[in-house]
Amino acid sequence: TAYELKECDWSSDVCSSDLKAALAKFKGGDVEAAVLAVAEARVAAARLKLDFAENRVKREELRVAKGLASAFEVILEQVALARAQAKLAEAESALAAAKGEDGSKAKLTAAELWLHAEQERLRGAERLLARSKIRREAGLAGPSELSDTRVERADARAAVAAADARLARLIANLEKQGGQ
Repeated sequence: TAYELKECDWSSDVCSSDLKAALAKFKGGDVEAAVLAVAEARVAAARLKLDFAENRVKREELRVAKGLASAFEVILEQVALARAQAKLAEAESALAAAKGEDGSKAKLTAAELWLHAEQERLRGAERLLARSKIRREAGLAGPSELSDTRVERADARAAVAAADARLARLIANLEKQGGQ
């Protein structure tokens, strides 16, 4: 598919050819089939992106083993992998909803995976900050590098807090629904 051929297409949740098929169903009057087709396409695209992310982690691990990359490159790819896992869980949740199924478990899984992804990002930012401090002390980095890594760490902390709050809200809503 286009996703396998061009990395530039990876910013989209659905391949354009899949959207054309869904649009044809919508124009034909079958709205439910169109919604289901889009949801299925999102899951398929998310699976491809997950495979791609897994392969990038493996590639970076090999590059580190050969001395061609730093361990930080692996961390960045692991963050991307964690995000791809969360996107797949979200797509599966939307597919369950399109099928009329209860997607609560999938939503919870997606929220947990997003929290994990943001925690990985924060760990990476902490490591980068420590590395920048060492580089600064050795005279190998300027103050802007240290400042930039502090900003990234602050952004990562905020993202972790937001993901944690999202998970807490979802759990509270699920508990409310269970009590009704």
